[in-house]
Amino acid sequence: MKKCALIFIVCVLIAACGKKKGATPIPAPPAFVDSPFVTASIGNLNFATDSATILSVAYPGDSAKLDVSLQAVKTIGGVGYMLLFYITNFTGVNTYAVAPPQVSITYYANGVRHYAQSGQIVVATDSNNIITGTFNFVADSLVATNGAFNVIL
Repeated sequence: MKKCALIFIVCVLIAACGKKKGATPIPAPPAFVDSPFVTASIGNLNFATDSATILSVAYPGDSAKLDVSLQAVKTIGGVGYMLLFYITNFTGVNTYAVAPPQVSITYYANGVRHYAQSGQIVVATDSNNIITGTFNFVADSLVATNGAFNVIL
């Protein structure tokens, strides 16, 4: 009987410790893009991502000021392709002209790196941490047209 009473008291104490008055509610989950994508016609390749990720880094003391990097990856027949966008001082909806190193686009095809010499990234919407837009660029002899993206920031 003493054993049962002791187990009961321990259970009550454990349950009481688990309840916190004024506990912080669980934050809402981040925005969700049903099908994040980056697409473009690059040279003779129709680039459509297998995956797309974006990273943003806030400036110390100024959370509204961001650097943004987007990475999009595609594999076709064992050959890897990747697009990297980088925007320093991302301000949301805007047209960002390619001007390395502040705004850059780098394209990798089968291990060969191509730096964009010209082009632009146009952010059309920036709402609920989802950004959409278009892009184009010229890198070496490659021309990228009809670029589009829809990703979580």
